[in-house]
Amino acid sequence: MKSQPPSSDYKKLSDEELVYRYVHRQEYIAMTYIYERYAHLVLGICLKYAKNADVARQLSGELFIKLLDDIKRSEMDDFKSWLYRYTKVFCAAQAAKSTNNSPSTKSGTEFVLGNNDWYSKLSDEHLAENLSNAIRLLKTEHRLCIEMFYLQNLTYDEIVKKTNYKLSQVRNYLQAAKKELQIKLQEQK
Repeated sequence: MKSQPPSSDYKKLSDEELVYRYVHRQEYIAMTYIYERYAHLVLGICLKYAKNADVARQLSGELFIKLLDDIKRSEMDDFKSWLYRYTKVFCAAQAAKSTNNSPSTKSGTEFVLGNNDWYSKLSDEHLAENLSNAIRLLKTEHRLCIEMFYLQNLTYDEIVKKTNYKLSQVRNYLQAAKKELQIKLQEQK
């Protein structure tokens, strides 16, 4: 049985170290400290989208549950920034899902808009639907790569294994699909 450091030691660890311990060492208690640090931030963002405290608390809880799996497949340099973007995308996807009754696109707008203030554009309620429609129109290999990388959070290597495409093909397909989606979304404005 692994001996875990005293809880006071966890409080001193950086976010990135806590994530590392959760993902690579299966120290599940590390996520408790992440939750304690950021529950208020996540709840605040959820409240902006939900406009109802009960719904925001429910969204926040669902987000942290989903995050336990998604964090294992994500690469990040700055956890706080990543969590902020992740929360915005999650809330926007839930809002789109409830208004459109369509499958969540996980918004996916981060890669299409191509800049750090992409999340400010998520308030456009038609963007998620337009993006979903544009993704459906992509060539099969482009659509598969976009869906696997951005919606399923798979790495390039995981996509290579699932599709038998070469790594260079995956990169090219993603790049081509992003350009095509940008054009399609600008045409819809």
